[in-house]
Amino acid sequence: MNSNNNCLQYQYKNVETIKVTEGSRMESGNTYVAFKTLLPSETCPSSYQDIYFHIIVNNETVNWVKTSNGWTFQKCRDGWNKFTRTDGVIVCMQVFLLQNTISRKDAKTTCAEEDAVLSGLSSKEELDWVIAKRSKADVIWIDGMRSCPNNDECQIFTWTDGYTQNSTLLQNADLSYTFDDMPENCLVAAGDNINDVSCTRFDNVTGVACGYRLS
Repeated sequence: MNSNNNCLQYQYKNVETIKVTEGSRMESGNTYVAFKTLLPSETCPSSYQDIYFHIIVNNETVNWVKTSNGWTFQKCRDGWNKFTRTDGVIVCMQVFLLQNTISRKDAKTTCAEEDAVLSGLSSKEELDWVIAKRSKADVIWIDGMRSCPNNDECQIFTWTDGYTQNSTLLQNADLSYTFDDMPENCLVAAGDNINDVSCTRFDNVTGVACGYRLS
């Protein structure tokens, strides 16, 4: 309800987050908030606590979450895909394909311009989604930089996106460590796998995977 006591209506597809907080008007019993949700059957639950408050918008499940004094939901921006990781982190991701090749440095700038960061991948689901976004020839920058003690060959990578902690994908990645005596310490999605390439001298990349943490 706005300052003129008119009811407000929000469309799920047009907003990224809504917070419903109890206030003085609610305490008076004269104000109501209606939630559109999906019910598991045709029967009416005996209590709201028996309802899993969610709705599907553009193939994305949007969950209402109970807070201490209200309800809230968050969803990815339009066109971004949501991934719920095993550690509970929710990431919104998008792949941007470019007409020209792009350096890793410029790839990070591209993500920053989208209010996002160069994203790491943590599951085969995420990798398959990124691969499906590209054409056959596209190679896509992803986050991750090799960090080996004493410059030895290893599969230890550091992540700068702020939400990727570990990636079991690297166990099956196509890692060569060097090419023509050139260190390959950064990561791309190429073919149907993750590959390591030079961070500064690999010039065949035409896409970038950007992301941001939702919660």
